[in-house]
Amino acid sequence: FKVQRNQSPRRDMAVVTILACIAAVLFLIHTVWNRKKVDLPSPKGLPILGNLLQFRTKRPDLKVTEWAQQLGPIFKLQLLNRTYVFVSDYQHIHEVLVTKGKACGGRPFQYGNRARFIWEYGTSVFVNNPGPQWKFLRNTLHTNVKMYNEGLKKVESVNMSVISDLVRDFKSKGPHPFNPWEDVLNAVMNIICIFAVGRTFKKTDEVFQLFKVVERETATCLGAGSEGAELDVFWWLRYFGTKSFKRLEAIRDNRRKLWAMVKKDFDERRSAQKVGDDMKNFGLVGVMLSALEEAQKNSTLLPGNVTEKNIMLTFHDLIFAGSTTTTNSFYAFLKIIIQCPDIQGRLQEEVDGVVGAERVVTLGDKHRMPYSRATILELLRYTSITPLGVIHNTTESVTIQGHHIPTDTPIITNTWGMHHDPHFWKDPFVFRPDRFLEDDGDVVAPDHRNRKHLMPFGAGTRVCLGESFALGRLFLLITTMAQMFDMKPGPVKQSCDARLFRTGTTISPSDFEMKFVLRNDNLFM
Repeated sequence: FKVQRNQSPRRDMAVVTILACIAAVLFLIHTVWNRKKVDLPSPKGLPILGNLLQFRTKRPDLKVTEWAQQLGPIFKLQLLNRTYVFVSDYQHIHEVLVTKGKACGGRPFQYGNRARFIWEYGTSVFVNNPGPQWKFLRNTLHTNVKMYNEGLKKVESVNMSVISDLVRDFKSKGPHPFNPWEDVLNAVMNIICIFAVGRTFKKTDEVFQLFKVVERETATCLGAGSEGAELDVFWWLRYFGTKSFKRLEAIRDNRRKLWAMVKKDFDERRSAQKVGDDMKNFGLVGVMLSALEEAQKNSTLLPGNVTEKNIMLTFHDLIFAGSTTTTNSFYAFLKIIIQCPDIQGRLQEEVDGVVGAERVVTLGDKHRMPYSRATILELLRYTSITPLGVIHNTTESVTIQGHHIPTDTPIITNTWGMHHDPHFWKDPFVFRPDRFLEDDGDVVAPDHRNRKHLMPFGAGTRVCLGESFALGRLFLLITTMAQMFDMKPGPVKQSCDARLFRTGTTISPSDFEMKFVLRNDNLFM
């Protein structure tokens, strides 16, 4: 009897071990057997794992660029049973995004477990494949973005009301060095709040803090080199209580809580709305919620059967995409400009000559301030905040520069490599706004080869809808800083080399300190 009791657990353990071994073998066979056949060069990897371990680096864009120099502008990576195609020069990227944009316009989020979970396996403008839902959401946003753009004074007042608060925050620090990150994030987030929900918030408001939490956590949890990337491959790790998965759960919980607060505020403002009030006052989300309300009231379906969940997820898109890129770009500008006094001097000379010290900068000044605009273009090239763009997916079989790419193949555009190609850009890691100036001092035209090789917002079917907003925000931020301050480095010197930036969904400079020395007492009192 004792022998039987001792042997039974051993037999059970042996059975479990055998089953685990069989499962592992079957998984490996499945992994190898189901690899997509794509006839492209590839860096040498490991059996079964392929290039997985090589790609999981702190800056995968730098590794991809290194491979492109060795293998050519189009190659593939094998990550377990998944084949990814990478394109790294203008000809290939332009064909993927523009010429073949429709065929390459899908999103392969069946491969991105983290993104799928955060977006609750639902659809928004960001994660959706082209279709009725996506078209309705995108067209609604596009129509209302155009409506804002056409009201130039509205855009100016929205931006400058927040920028004036930012200037006061910087002035209040006096000549003492400090890290401007939090002030920059607060300002950009409040600008996004106006466009998204039609109002600003106090920095201490719980709802505003949630806006920032959702944006920051999303930015740090996604991306090939960020913490938790292993979940995209080994999704079953979530069952073992990993910190990375708990962070994903926290993002969803905070986003739902934020959405409930925004909807409550929206309903309260709607109840106090006067007849004839413009729906633009409720932001882009308010417009979509009103359309959903009307459809429900009339017992009709919106195109693509859009529900409140789709609007909530698109709301997340606006928070994430709208604030992350501008915040990191402007923060990077500040780090760069304190180490480039000659460029700062030229910016100040231009704003002093065109605008002076008695009024604030306006968007109408842009056409007379070519050096400021060239500085923004160089900032977008040099930093390449979204270095690998947003992943695309082929919705049909397609040929890219003579290479056949099967249906349902993920394609990643290496904009970092294109923006720092030493064969095209002389001294690509030198910050030089003159790259985007003609000999007569004007900004190069859109069809100039340098402008064509600059794609920070993507291009074609899935170009970023907020491009004009972002450019306007950066123009007003950068020129106002030049008008108001001498920007100087703090006591600790740090490199502004973009190759040393931190990674996530976007890349961003490491923390630094600087001083804002007032040079104009006439404005923002």
